[in-house]
Amino acid sequence: MSQIKAKRNDINILYSIGAILAVLGHSHPNAGAGYEGSIFNQILIFIYTFHMPLFFVIAGILLFNSKSLENKSFGLFIKEKALKLLTPYFVLTAIFLIPKGYIEFGNFGFLNFEFLLKVFLSPRNNTWGHFWFLPVLFFCYLITAGIKKLTLKANEKYLPVILISLVVLSGILTVKPINTQWLGLKDISINLFYMQLGMLLGFCEKHLKFNLNKTLKIVVAILLFAVSVVAFVYNYAALKNLITICMLLSLILIAKALENFFEKGFGFISKNIFTIFIYSWIFQSIALMVLEKLKANYIAMAVVMFIVGILIPLAISYIYKKLKFLNCKFFDLCLGMR
Repeated sequence: MSQIKAKRNDINILYSIGAILAVLGHSHPNAGAGYEGSIFNQILIFIYTFHMPLFFVIAGILLFNSKSLENKSFGLFIKEKALKLLTPYFVLTAIFLIPKGYIEFGNFGFLNFEFLLKVFLSPRNNTWGHFWFLPVLFFCYLITAGIKKLTLKANEKYLPVILISLVVLSGILTVKPINTQWLGLKDISINLFYMQLGMLLGFCEKHLKFNLNKTLKIVVAILLFAVSVVAFVYNYAALKNLITICMLLSLILIAKALENFFEKGFGFISKNIFTIFIYSWIFQSIALMVLEKLKANYIAMAVVMFIVGILIPLAISYIYKKLKFLNCKFFDLCLGMR
């Protein structure tokens, strides 16, 4: 996740919304407790259509506006992304692999070469399922930043054509993605489109001036949200892509309309978003095990898991920053410090 300048409070808002939705999306029981068929279940299905694409769009917007590739080599840029995204992926997977596996299987019979290969090289089969995002985002950066580096010297008048072409080509790939989870190739096929879309939106933001006032932005955002809800209710399976695009544009407009509000609050959440993303489900899963033993209903589970998923990662970040003697590059990477 790219570095954010303080003046981009709209990006802070988008990151904050993404973090809240990601934690909320994990705040539910595995099965039973009245959850299936509930309105809450439908809300979470709706959220899942756009909350992860949002992060790829943000990455694309920031990458387009970033001067990093102009000021450093492509190799150094990718090395920094690899350290940031893949260090927690491999380190935390290795740390929790055996204890989590033992809890799930009740013995150590799961430890074999095929299992270890899947855990590390098939992100959806990782110790923590949500970690699929980390290597997939890295490979999307690798592809998109590589293309940007190659086109830095291209005539600027050709840039819109290049960006639109990339959106179209990556969009075609989403229709028939590479059908394997190894190395996250299927997820890369699907989410590369959203990073390319973010690049195009970054271009539009920089070169096209849409003089919409705050009220009009909110009105359009509400209309797009309404279209998304109607499409979801009418035919979720067939209109999923429409829902995703409308919700992404709606959230971007909302963020633009509110960019001068609550800068400290959104900035604080955004600054800790990586820590929230990495550690939220780890503690939510512990809370889930306890709540299932207590036979709590899904509403109680949702509330407790959401609070735990937000507050504990923020507490970890706060305590770590206070314990200066522990601060070092390795722990920064493992804890998602920005």
